[in-house]
Amino acid sequence: MLYNAPIAQPDPQKILTEKIDQVQDTLKLVRKDIRYKDSLDQKRYLGLDKKQEKILSLIDQQFDQLMQSLTNEAKEGPRLFSLISVAPKFFDSPKWLKSKFKITFWCEHSRLPLSFLNPSDSKFGIYEVEISREWFTNAKPLLKKITTTLSLVLPVAASFNKFILDENTFKGIEEQLDLGQKALESTLKSSELLINQTSDIFDDPEVGNVIEAQGSVLRELHAILKQKDPNFSNLGLERVQNKQGKFLWVHPQFIGEY
Repeated sequence: MLYNAPIAQPDPQKILTEKIDQVQDTLKLVRKDIRYKDSLDQKRYLGLDKKQEKILSLIDQQFDQLMQSLTNEAKEGPRLFSLISVAPKFFDSPKWLKSKFKITFWCEHSRLPLSFLNPSDSKFGIYEVEISREWFTNAKPLLKKITTTLSLVLPVAASFNKFILDENTFKGIEEQLDLGQKALESTLKSSELLINQTSDIFDDPEVGNVIEAQGSVLRELHAILKQKDPNFSNLGLERVQNKQGKFLWVHPQFIGEY
């Protein structure tokens, strides 16, 4: 995706201290420029300024850090997903104990959701499961890290891949990520379990260690999914190994890359 982008050597934690809205504003400009260049049949990478190149490199590093922190879990199941509540009046029920969520898995190669990579009527990679408030609260660092990382890589993946997402599709995925973030914030604001979990992910230099410790949360989610789909036959992702021997879960069209 960013194979042709210059490799910067910034502080690997810098992306975690950047103002998220400033980074996203820059990404919107990059996406706008890329779409314009594409319409002129010009190379997408040409003309990026140093700040844009640096942010793209930082985002790539943040993505790699997330995947690296969950390396052990990759053997048993995928790591990238977004989720939104499907329960009526979810935001009016701050004391919920269990609720239904729709989970959409993302391809770990293209960094795009399966809802985009598959035909519109496909249900592969999309699950509806009942999740407990306890799991949701315990998963806060992991969910926040994944959701934030996906919101940053989405504009990049949507611009630098072999296909460019149209604006309606892009905004639809963006809205799903936003809904997932709002559900997380809504639950945690009213939760008594939040007392020791108030540090913001963008202010915590130890966030990588925190996420790594959350591996058990992801394994629990895999277990919940396997109750509905024991062999992951509805997942729509294939497990592959890269040259370093690490497992990734990718859409079938990218298996040839490994």
